[in-house]
Amino acid sequence: MNYSVTYIPKPKKIKWKLWVSLFIVLLIGLYVTYQIHQTQKKDAITTYGVCGFTNKQTRQKIKNSLNSMPVSEHLYYGETLNLFHEPFVLNQKDFFHGKTLTLVNVCNGLDYAYVLEKKVDGQIPLETLEPGYYEVYVNDNFKAYRLYFNEKRYDTFYTVTRNQTNRKIELIADQSLFKEEQEENYLDKHYMFIKVSEETASDEYYDVVLDPGHLTKDDGWLEKGITVNDLNEAEETYKLAILMKKYLEEAGLKVLITRDDQSFVNSYGKDGRLHKAYSAHGKYFIELQLKSSTNPSVRGTQIIHSSFSSNKLASSILESITSRTNLVATANRGKGKVYGVLASVVDQGFDGRMMIRESGGKILGAGLYSQRSRNENGTFNAESPYGMQAVTIEYIYMSNAEDVEVWKHHLDDVAASTVHGLLVYLGIE
Repeated sequence: MNYSVTYIPKPKKIKWKLWVSLFIVLLIGLYVTYQIHQTQKKDAITTYGVCGFTNKQTRQKIKNSLNSMPVSEHLYYGETLNLFHEPFVLNQKDFFHGKTLTLVNVCNGLDYAYVLEKKVDGQIPLETLEPGYYEVYVNDNFKAYRLYFNEKRYDTFYTVTRNQTNRKIELIADQSLFKEEQEENYLDKHYMFIKVSEETASDEYYDVVLDPGHLTKDDGWLEKGITVNDLNEAEETYKLAILMKKYLEEAGLKVLITRDDQSFVNSYGKDGRLHKAYSAHGKYFIELQLKSSTNPSVRGTQIIHSSFSSNKLASSILESITSRTNLVATANRGKGKVYGVLASVVDQGFDGRMMIRESGGKILGAGLYSQRSRNENGTFNAESPYGMQAVTIEYIYMSNAEDVEVWKHHLDDVAASTVHGLLVYLGIE
């Protein structure tokens, strides 16, 4: 009997072991990826501190305070930071006035004390602060109170250019600072901090605004000032502004001139001189003026400052002008008893000098003096916390032969001496 052999293939085995292995490897990979992500998140949280500290180290240095006190408002004047316990009211005494404020630098433990004056340039001089992260305290009846805001607050300010850089000032009040993951909050209030670092300000930030008087249509007609002894006010103040700009820029400062020598620019309104100055984030506003008299023997230089500020800036500039040129101070003097240095007259509770008042932001009541101020300036300056520290310099009497002689033949010296006085005040010279 013949038998035929038939090949029957073996059933294929399912490679289940391989698939199980791949699945396990995939799970391990996902787990490792998750752990790395969680570690990165944790590292990001634990390293979010200040002064190069981890968050944990920062929390060891910054604690909640049993004694604290609210800040209602903060306003700037020039490079001075002013703090108010109550909502700001022009020329009203605040609870903080006369108190001692202490800044504690978390980075190195050093503290700095300041008396909070009523003068708008008499509180915290921001240009003097070293880089760091500061807690803020006010002392009352021998007890230190930590300052806080009732709402979250972030604000950035740049000081003027010194040594080719600026101080970046960040005012921070945020209860969520320094909290860990899944923690509601570490801080129990929006405590106030001041962070100071060195950073060059962007091109839109200017240090000094020069305002050569005249060449406006503020009153509806083209006003060029008067002409006496071959000197025209609009032309001469512009010449001086150009020279001053040169010397200021040589010192590293960024300068804006509010007009040129051809086109009129009004003081008020959008694209006016004041609007330009605010848009440029100016810190110091210098108005340049000349005078004349029916009495040709009257001569001299005088500088006017806000009635709400000290006379320090005006005095520094006038001393430099009178010591470095043959110009002399006028016989006029204000409360500071310095000849040629005067506070603006007060009109209806405001500075009577329009450019000083309207360049000073909220802290000088800008945009509130008149209906015109409210209508044309109020939208950009009435609530502005960034007030410019301003002076008006009245250089010479164009009607006086001695003053005219100095002006015509030594204008460069007049410009250089003015700039020197400003630089001395700024601590640059």
